[in-house]
Amino acid sequence: MPNKIKNFAWRACQNILPTKANLFHRKVISSKVVEHCDQGRETTSHVLLHCAFAQLVWEACSLVVDRNCTFEDMIWKCRNGSDPAFFELAHFMAISWNLWKNRNGIQHGDVPKSVTNIVFEASQLIAEF
Repeated sequence: MPNKIKNFAWRACQNILPTKANLFHRKVISSKVVEHCDQGRETTSHVLLHCAFAQLVWEACSLVVDRNCTFEDMIWKCRNGSDPAFFELAHFMAISWNLWKNRNGIQHGDVPKSVTNIVFEASQLIAEF
């Protein structure tokens, strides 16, 4: 797994990614609401797990994501499973990384990636390492 993804996952677990909720809390921006889905506060868990688009991504791959869990809870569940869970952890982290990259691209005016593109790019990341 690339170090940038490990660092990303650590930052997500520590809840220090620059989500709108975190930026609002630090008084950097004036709204913590997600524009593209209008489902409430943009938190780490919302972007990576609970957003309608993120749920479509998780449904498209073989990983089961508990909608009641935080990102840190999901890392813990993947990490403490049986031997095949190592692959699931890597897959979970790679897909989360791609969801975050997609979110950032949307914030900066890029065209959103498709669900299949996000899952495919995650598989490529895993295959490279």
